Amino acid sequence: SMMAVMRRLNDAFDALECSRPRGGFNPPELPDELHKIRGMLAFVENQMRNMQALFRSSRQRPHAINVKELLTKVVKIYSDAFKRNAIKVSIEEDGLPLRVKCTDAVLMQVFINLLDNSLYWLTVNALRKGESRQIKIVLDGDSNKFVYADNGPGIPEENRAYVFEPFFSTKDEGRGLGLYIARQLLMRSDFAIDFSSRREQLFAGRGVSFTVDFNSEEGSHE
Repeated sequence: SMMAVMRRLNDAFDALECSRPRGGFNPPELPDELHKIRGMLAFVENQMRNMQALFRSSRQRPHAINVKELLTKVVKIYSDAFKRNAIKVSIEEDGLPLRVKCTDAVLMQVFINLLDNSLYWLTVNALRKGESRQIKIVLDGDSNKFVYADNGPGIPEENRAYVFEPFFSTKDEGRGLGLYIARQLLMRSDFAIDFSSRREQLFAGRGVSFTVDFNSEEGSHE
């Protein structure tokens, strides 16, 4: 993710500063270190450009959104990170295409928070023999829901009551706001996000699985 790259950039600058001699700065490894930093900056610039393009195109007023089309654009932002960490992403449709009356910005933020979490936990999670890292998303236009799941380490039962609360995080350097923000954004449109029921889970009880429900009393789906 971009935050991980930014942390590596800070580490690289710290390493250069620590290796700086008193009389000047020309260590033999300087060209290699500068090349690494240039590559990391190019990655961050490309990711920011993609995100700016998405947010520039988002409309402020709610409108009918094809969820698969928007989700595919957001997943593309992570394509390099997913490829580098051997994470496979599948987007499936069950029933009619899922269309929701909302704003692009709200749905993008929800997708980004979910994908950020998966990228972190799938990366720190040691693979079992013969197993691949996976994210699976099933969109159901008939029930106006989608299920988002990964086959990472999952969330312990004792923590499930707190994951949508602000500032709760088990990540290293985590702020604990991602799922809280996702729920708050969805609630403003009378939508909901929660852990999937046993029947809805995509990895047979393994990993983590969330269901986003776009049904509302006000009929906000189309």
